[in-house]
Amino acid sequence: MKKARFFLITLLLWILLGGLVSAESVRLSDIDGHWAERSINLLAAQGIVHGLPDGTFDPNGYISRAEFAKLLVTTLRMDGDYINLRNTTSRFLDVPRSYWGNPYIIIANDLGLIDGYPDSTFRPNEPIRRSEVAKMSVLSYSLISGETPIKVSHTLNRQKAGVYFSDSMDIPAWSLEYVVSAYEVGLVQGYPEGDFRPDGYTTRAEAAVIMERLLDKQKLTYDLWGDVLKVESNRLTMLVSGTEITLRILPSTHVYRNGESGNLESVQLTDQVGVVLSAHGTVLFVDAWHGDRYGKIGQLSTSRRTITFENGETFYISRNAPVYLNGHQASISSLSQGDYVYLMVDKLTGWGRSILAYRPGLSGTVQSVGEFQGEPAIKLVTIFGEEHWLQGSSDVLVLEGSELRNWSVLTERDQVQVVLDKDGLAKLVVITKKANRR
Repeated sequence: MKKARFFLITLLLWILLGGLVSAESVRLSDIDGHWAERSINLLAAQGIVHGLPDGTFDPNGYISRAEFAKLLVTTLRMDGDYINLRNTTSRFLDVPRSYWGNPYIIIANDLGLIDGYPDSTFRPNEPIRRSEVAKMSVLSYSLISGETPIKVSHTLNRQKAGVYFSDSMDIPAWSLEYVVSAYEVGLVQGYPEGDFRPDGYTTRAEAAVIMERLLDKQKLTYDLWGDVLKVESNRLTMLVSGTEITLRILPSTHVYRNGESGNLESVQLTDQVGVVLSAHGTVLFVDAWHGDRYGKIGQLSTSRRTITFENGETFYISRNAPVYLNGHQASISSLSQGDYVYLMVDKLTGWGRSILAYRPGLSGTVQSVGEFQGEPAIKLVTIFGEEHWLQGSSDVLVLEGSELRNWSVLTERDQVQVVLDKDGLAKLVVITKKANRR
């Protein structure tokens, strides 16, 4: 804990001293708009991939067996012996000791991640097949997690594969358990058509996505992870392990929000954010995520600590998640079926990390937006025809869908539900149906 705090303080001093100007993010010229763009840029920021000499990545090109071995070793942070192993005698007849990938192949072989062929060759320059990738990925996962895939019968694996993939009978027997395990732990997926294509070659983009998933399993995806506190023109303030830090964001920094490429302006309050830094502290990659949910509680289990929304989505709630009901601190046992909930979801676990619940005091249609006693207010007409002028409290929250908005988004004919504080001011306004704009 002290080491983490020392790192954060050191980083903050570096930022304040203007140290974030010495490096820029790698720019690969052929991945903009590609489905794997974010994963590739993340690996580039991590120093795991570097692209080709001409500045491209060739995302749809096939990756070779040697290149995949290097990716695995680098992603697993097992490449420390690379320099010592240069010019070391190869284990395979077709891999010269001077071959660029020889050290990575030796390391991967020592770790039990890769094998050669019965004729003592490795065929380093051949494209690697998807069935081979599944096996190597599962072995890598077992290495970092200490978990060995549960052994089940070949028949059961074949049945599982039949559920997962339309071409399950094409999966070779030797790789069947690895393909099934890789799918079940979230390392590989099938194609949109529902097939796996075990004998198909793996593209460089597909390999990059698998490497990101391995990073996730190791919890090494980001150098910093926390909550967004403030976003300014070129600065991002976040809360990391209880410490508030401000980072300077360069024009070259890759910024994503919910997987979509953007800029710092697209990052919002309540987002969670991961940051990748260079060795000098430069911010290379910003990955913001907003997975919050809003809706009415359909089912609630206080013993299992789960909330199920009316649409069927179920979330476990962290034991240390703060719970607020109508603006007052509460507990999960205070909630009831039918309550409206704004649930902040943790990206890394998928669990609820904070609950803002409310039971509406008023509901109706906004008749007009203006001022009441010199302060911004809305005139609300309830379903019973009652008229109310409502002012917002100083910390009023406005929800539209799952997004936090401000008071100014309210317009005539919006249908809303309102929670009032003890002074009669609007504490929370939920837009249940937005007026049609002409």
